[in-house]
Amino acid sequence: MHKAKFMQSAGRMRKLSEEQSIIIVGEATIFAEIRRTNNMRSLPQEKAVTIQHVLSWVMHNTVELIWKGIPMWSDQGVFYASSSRPEHSVLEENTDLSSFYGHSVTRTSVTEAAARAKDFY
Repeated sequence: MHKAKFMQSAGRMRKLSEEQSIIIVGEATIFAEIRRTNNMRSLPQEKAVTIQHVLSWVMHNTVELIWKGIPMWSDQGVFYASSSRPEHSVLEENTDLSSFYGHSVTRTSVTEAAARAKDFY
């Protein structure tokens, strides 16, 4: 679960600050993930997961989701920018294997990913 979904579900409770409260429930696997994300491995399983632990896990998931979306957003941005001039709006047909299956996974900065996408288009 990421921040947008969590906030949407909490936002549906109109009187949350008055008479309503939230009880977090989930499967054991979810709570194990929350404990792992919050480095609670050395603590006994009976140790209660607090709302701070849940919010930390939600924000961790949000960061992961954003990180995974950066290459696609970069591609879309470069495509939009290049389509403003008609001579740049036609894309070459790529039929080599690397264009179908991509490259090996490596850590790159956002600047490098954007530069590679620009060169690709």
